[in-house]
Amino acid sequence: MFINFFFNLKAHGVPVSLHEWITLHHALSKNLNDCSLTRFYHVARSILVKNEIFFDRYDLAFLDTFKDIETTDEMLEKILEGLKKVKELKLSEEEKRQQIDNLAAFQARHGAETPEALAQLQRVAEQRGNLFAEMMETVKVASLGQVSGALYEVGGIYRRNM
Repeated sequence: MFINFFFNLKAHGVPVSLHEWITLHHALSKNLNDCSLTRFYHVARSILVKNEIFFDRYDLAFLDTFKDIETTDEMLEKILEGLKKVKELKLSEEEKRQQIDNLAAFQARHGAETPEALAQLQRVAEQRGNLFAEMMETVKVASLGQVSGALYEVGGIYRRNM
């Protein structure tokens, strides 16, 4: 897909050099776009377009390349619509107690591994690394509450970027 973007920029008359293209990939490897299509748009434009007279052409090439990509907001809306269709979960007192016991057993089984896993998760968050990949490893030994608590210690209250 990215090579198509390069060729679309060229086809729309945006003078993009190979050096600028490599610089963009270097920025992506540093996660400067923070996994956001909107941020990618701005990062790529600032690197690839050297004169504002090409902004409109850049926009056309960007739209032509990425028009079918679902953004996070679109996916979030689909998820919320799906959740509205799910019936409310009602647990009996016995089922609630069983879930609490399951959590306690999980935490007891992984008690020795959890602190290091949570510390590693915090390090990755502080370094703005691949948090998703690290979370997938951390949840093997830590509960959602433990993961949330560790991330709260590092970054405070989560706020969606606008």
